[in-house]
Amino acid sequence: MAAVMATTHPVHTVGKQEQGQTLVEFALILMLLLLLTFGMIDFSRAVYTASVLQAAAQAGARAGLVSLAGVDAAVQDKLVGLDGARAQITSAMLTSERMEVQITYELDLMTPLIAQLAPDGRITLRGSASMLTR
Repeated sequence: MAAVMATTHPVHTVGKQEQGQTLVEFALILMLLLLLTFGMIDFSRAVYTASVLQAAAQAGARAGLVSLAGVDAAVQDKLVGLDGARAQITSAMLTSERMEVQITYELDLMTPLIAQLAPDGRITLRGSASMLTR
């Protein structure tokens, strides 16, 4: 019978060079993950702002059917979570039966790389509504 010799391989340990490579890879991936995370936060803020502007425009148009003086107050009441001073409100009675309200709002983007793509780091969002008295 032939004797079988077992060969042993040295246990591979992580060296300093491989630890450095792992750290560099982690740093690169972390930047991408942070960009995606904060980009999603900016996108979510924009969707929320657009929704609030639309609801505020509808409330303003409803209030404008009763009295033109109540449009701004109704709009400001609905701007929850937004800076009311930054909202530009335009209201007009188009006919004796039709009221229209438009709101323009500039949202500051918080992600630096994405903010560089927009003029002045802001995007302009609008909400509008029109109501009939019938």
